[in-house]
Amino acid sequence: LACSWQPGDDVRERAIATRADMRRSVRVHRSDSIAEVVDAIEQALRAGRCACWIRNTVADAIDAYELMRSRVPTEHLLLFHARFALHDRLRLEEQVLATFGKASTAALRAGRLLIATQVVEQSLDVDFDLLVSDLAPIDRIIQRAGRMARHRRAADGTPLEDPAQPDQRGQPVLWVLAPPWTDAPAKGWFKSAFPKGAAVYPDPGQLWLTLRALRAGAFTMPDDARQLIEGVFGEAAEVPAGLQAESLAAEGQDYAAQAQAQMSSLTLETGYERGGVDWWSDAKTPSRLGEATSTVALARWSGGRLEPWAQSPAHAWAYSSLRVAARLIDTEAPAADPALQAAIDAVRATLPAQGRWMVLLPLVEHEGRWIGEALAAPRRNEPPRRVRWVYDTERGLCQDKDDSTNLKDDPEA
Repeated sequence: LACSWQPGDDVRERAIATRADMRRSVRVHRSDSIAEVVDAIEQALRAGRCACWIRNTVADAIDAYELMRSRVPTEHLLLFHARFALHDRLRLEEQVLATFGKASTAALRAGRLLIATQVVEQSLDVDFDLLVSDLAPIDRIIQRAGRMARHRRAADGTPLEDPAQPDQRGQPVLWVLAPPWTDAPAKGWFKSAFPKGAAVYPDPGQLWLTLRALRAGAFTMPDDARQLIEGVFGEAAEVPAGLQAESLAAEGQDYAAQAQAQMSSLTLETGYERGGVDWWSDAKTPSRLGEATSTVALARWSGGRLEPWAQSPAHAWAYSSLRVAARLIDTEAPAADPALQAAIDAVRATLPAQGRWMVLLPLVEHEGRWIGEALAAPRRNEPPRRVRWVYDTERGLCQDKDDSTNLKDDPEA
């Protein structure tokens, strides 16, 4: 839609047809069975196709990765999420683009599976033959569907050089893993199926409306974009009675976040001044909406030395860092080893602002695993909990499931 205006005239609107090569039709297959999803993925891989399963949380992605490890050769399976040190995340990103990107060949793609979180749905130019997504709001679903059949290819996945040739892989099919459909959902409809994902997408009304829109079985972009978006986020979208309380609570949180953003914003006319926000104190002023996060720097403790995880000649601590919800990692755990504690203090003194905005997580190698401990954010009337973490370049940072301090009741643990 092109809009124009000039003084003394009304706004003029003119519809502009979409280029034929930009129109995309996607079939949607809904399933409430992980076993059915796994079977669909395995069939695609056996047929020489590549696939991606986008999960809504890091914990769910790791669980799916462990599930598929016994079904897919290790060299054909890749896990990609935000809980890798920057150095490893950049390496994984290059591997993802080489395997599934625009220039990837049939040989590189055949039988490969990527399990990922939201990190793959934006900014990465990747192209999958089959895509599975956990249920998410419709705008996310549309974004994820755009990672299928993104570039014209032959049936075996070979890139087509002739721009006039259409894609030969057939109509792309998006699988959506979701709770069973019901016209009258009750409280907990989404959370009972996705207890971890409910912490990321807390408005079940939006998710139910999304699933209702997907029941049509297909959509075409951009033709159906307005109808899909308005059907979920429009004023006329009606949430079922059983989900209204949860949806209103989520909406209230959104309004609170907007108010926080207003209070934390900088007025250009006045600049930095004392007032509602103390810009000059050491208090943390959030730069984005959402829950608080911690910047965690991974360190290797070996041979009496504490070194950055990333063996980089420059900015090693930055490349060793990642962001984690503060409720999971809030502060450093006092080290039982005096030598390690002294090393932590010495390293902190060399960091910008003495590492005030960073949590150091020393890792010690034990039976092939790198293990460290940190303190989770304290809950009301409770002391901070010491939690054991495990890091490797295959799975990223995850809690040690063998540890009794594991945050089993945390949705993202």
